[in-house]
Amino acid sequence: LPGTLELTGLPGRLVMRGERGPDGQPPSLRCAAPQPLLIVQDGEVVLEDLMLWQTSLRHGVDAEALHVAGFKAAVSCRRVALRSHSDCGVCVSAGRLQLTDCAIQDCGGGGLVLFR
Repeated sequence: LPGTLELTGLPGRLVMRGERGPDGQPPSLRCAAPQPLLIVQDGEVVLEDLMLWQTSLRHGVDAEALHVAGFKAAVSCRRVALRSHSDCGVCVSAGRLQLTDCAIQDCGGGGLVLFR
């Protein structure tokens, strides 16, 4: 992706599901810009069998793989790899996050950051 994918104003549930390739690896969404890869402001989002990979090497910026940012956001991740070279894998500043069989790896900051 050239920049951030921001989800807001969703009319219903959004499911993003990947299919593992012959090598057993999930498809990946990548972003090299020094900003979050995926921001969920509101709505229900389900992520399955994906890799969210923020590849920016610039430290000192908010460049997490996933940011749950809105009080009305509900994100469910199943078998998702969350990676960020320069920041945390996941930031939850508001809303709800459910992780099932997920990996938070290769993070330059904390793996999971919660602000409450």
